[in-house]
Amino acid sequence: MDTRKATVLTDFSDFDVLSPSWVGNDRLLFTLGQFNSPTGPGQFDGGGLFMVSRDGKESRRISPTVRELRNSNSYVYRSLRLYRTIPGNDEEVIAEGNITDANSQDLYRLNIRTGKSTLLTAGRPASYSTDWILDSKMVPRVMTAWVKDTLTYVIYYRAGPDAPWTEIARNDGTKGPSFVPLAFESDDKTLEVATDTGRDTMAVYRFDPATKKLGELLAQHPRFDMGATANGDAVPGVITDPFTDKIIGYRVNADKPELVWLDPERAKLQKTVDGALPGMFNTVRKTPTANRYLVSSYSDVSPERWYILDLNKKTLEEVGSSKPWLDG
Repeated sequence: MDTRKATVLTDFSDFDVLSPSWVGNDRLLFTLGQFNSPTGPGQFDGGGLFMVSRDGKESRRISPTVRELRNSNSYVYRSLRLYRTIPGNDEEVIAEGNITDANSQDLYRLNIRTGKSTLLTAGRPASYSTDWILDSKMVPRVMTAWVKDTLTYVIYYRAGPDAPWTEIARNDGTKGPSFVPLAFESDDKTLEVATDTGRDTMAVYRFDPATKKLGELLAQHPRFDMGATANGDAVPGVITDPFTDKIIGYRVNADKPELVWLDPERAKLQKTVDGALPGMFNTVRKTPTANRYLVSSYSDVSPERWYILDLNKKTLEEVGSSKPWLDG
């Protein structure tokens, strides 16, 4: 970012690079697809998981694309995808995939340099697992599993890595209400969950998994779901800091996306950026460099653009556009 010079790291002739994510300062993870496909990126042909170093000297295919498996006459797509990074770890991530069981999603600690992985979810309480929640120590503590041939999902919880799994909630898609775990709070005991219990929209609440009691209402919108839909699909809700893993705010995709920050400094920063880029929806992401932020900005009539906000220099500089061919 200091020199504003770009280095070409990939050269795929028939795929676009999708979902690039930094792992530390030296490596990127990404998947493949067709960015402008009318059916959506990478649904039937792309996918996979790949690593490349920032200088292009290191690269690895960690998980194959759908096309590769189809060409090898394999019709069960076993794959890995990035689940989350690990704060302070430059070589390992948490990956999610169906490598162990084609019908279940498990979590793995994945070394992106070697491609080797360690299963984290051995001994899970049920098959057909679909979702997991980790605590701050990267221990899987909450699991959601589908009950085969039904519309029912069961949520399991354990108090620690060696504690037994217990059922804490059950969603019946035929009648509701819905209950979706979102994240642990910093005490690693309290959950934040999305539920529509006693209301029309999904809202974010505190929940005590030890007593199975719903607690304080934290975030809600009168018309739009937060955290998850009633069907369990993820929608914006809880915002966590990628460097500390703490919950720092809430977001809702209303008619216009809305953000609420718990940290006064974040709220002040958001106000500054919104003032500089009026009429846009702006998100501000921390970078490893102190007092430097990556700003994403878009609206219903303007494609996404990226800026570097430097608080030391008091500058906001545009560095890229998602659709430069529309700039004229």
